[in-house]
Amino acid sequence: MHIPDPRKQEIAHRYFKPFVDRFKGCTAVLDVASGQGHFLDLMKEAGIPARGVELDVELSESCRDRGLDVEQGDFWRDPTHVRPYPASAIRKLLDRAGGWEILEDAEYTDRKPSLSRSLVYGLRNLFLGRYWVGDDLYVIARRVSD
Repeated sequence: MHIPDPRKQEIAHRYFKPFVDRFKGCTAVLDVASGQGHFLDLMKEAGIPARGVELDVELSESCRDRGLDVEQGDFWRDPTHVRPYPASAIRKLLDRAGGWEILEDAEYTDRKPSLSRSLVYGLRNLFLGRYWVGDDLYVIARRVSD
């Protein structure tokens, strides 16, 4: 059973808050890998219609218990953070699917990475190329109307 930590909720809300204004005026927002639903909470508070997809059964049930529209399931092959998708790969998937306009993508964090994490990412990028990024990234895309 997942018991939410209110301190983590405060941190998550502070983390996601800057993104809410980017979706004002949208009629539908999809949050892939919704986790504990913190972003969806903020979207709901702002009156922006949003849905989520979450792989974890307990997390998706917890979100639905709080009145959030979250479906449990795989959106792509591996949204488990074991093999994270860089923004460039997500952009390619949306381009190939057709009908999507990519508005923005980037790495984002409101915390400074530890020295060891910075070193690991630096070495990984040096040897494997910039394809590999940090843990926190986002892609904002909208469906192009026909």
